[in-house]
Amino acid sequence: MPENDKQDLTSQIKRQLGSWLKPAGIALALGIAGSVGARQVGLPLPNLLGPLFVCAIATLAGLELAPLPWTRELGQVVVGLATGLRLLPEVLHAVVALLPVMLVATFGVVAVTMISGLILRALCGVDRPTAFFGTAPVGLAEMASIAHARGGAADIVSLIHTVRVSATVTIVPLLVTWFGKDGGIIQHHVLGEGHALELAALIGAAVVGAVLLRRMRVPNTWLLTAILVGSVAAGSGLSSATMPPLMMIVAQLMIGIWLGCRFRRALLLKLPRITLGACLTTVLLLLATAGGASLLSTFTDLSYATSFLALAPAGVTEMVLTASLLHLDVAVITAFHVMRILLVTASIMFLFQVFNLVSKWVDGSRT
Repeated sequence: MPENDKQDLTSQIKRQLGSWLKPAGIALALGIAGSVGARQVGLPLPNLLGPLFVCAIATLAGLELAPLPWTRELGQVVVGLATGLRLLPEVLHAVVALLPVMLVATFGVVAVTMISGLILRALCGVDRPTAFFGTAPVGLAEMASIAHARGGAADIVSLIHTVRVSATVTIVPLLVTWFGKDGGIIQHHVLGEGHALELAALIGAAVVGAVLLRRMRVPNTWLLTAILVGSVAAGSGLSSATMPPLMMIVAQLMIGIWLGCRFRRALLLKLPRITLGACLTTVLLLLATAGGASLLSTFTDLSYATSFLALAPAGVTEMVLTASLLHLDVAVITAFHVMRILLVTASIMFLFQVFNLVSKWVDGSRT
């Protein structure tokens, strides 16, 4: 290659690297500042909510931010492993006893989200694929992709999920922390001799497994694979390691920055009606969650706070972190969310057909 071409290529790479490093560096700095500030004012989950608030405000103000690549995924692996390593045999036996309740709860969540999809369609005039996949209680990226394949608007689906998850992640920890009771389930974080190598091996196994499962389009791959790896290691006695607090802090920081950077000022301004509709349906989902949690806690031995987090319409990662903060039953909350993800993922197209039939009956339209 001629010397001039080499220099041009080097300059181009440097420019591209610089254009990427600047927004990522600013986002990281703002995230750390948000975490420190949130801790100073006593905000629950400061390492998650602080970066989320600050980065969201910055992006809405027009500042160009970007999360570091793969940091959210690695953060989910850390949270997933921390959760899985708690699932000892005696814990799993207690969770299995709740399987019928989880099944009924999943049906309830699906019914409520379908109703919210109908409301969203009526409020915003969106098409059926967009309304259904925008409110489906599973992963954002997967639903946006399927919606696009079915003729829906992927950008609107992403916006609706972003608003719902961000609002729920913000509101639920505050409500549960202020009004919930400490569950008293303490998890000691001790990194004993040799545990560092165990954790490194478990993280490596979880990452490899997640990469392989991504090809099958399994939602929440990084988190679910890590939970599986951690639970197998703990349940079989292969590992007695626990996740160090520093790794959990970094994981929360990365996830919070990613959520904050999801907001796009141009898209929010372009679709104000959709944004308002997403906010209204989120409020309805939270009210339904409050009612469902009351029923769940009445008919089981679960506390109201645990029941609320088990049914909350947000990512399992954030709900697990909230449960850890209040020392609630993380295993049960995780199991409820995993049950919902697996059942909805396996039946998503059937549920879409049901939604279509109900929607046609409600609005009398074929389109």
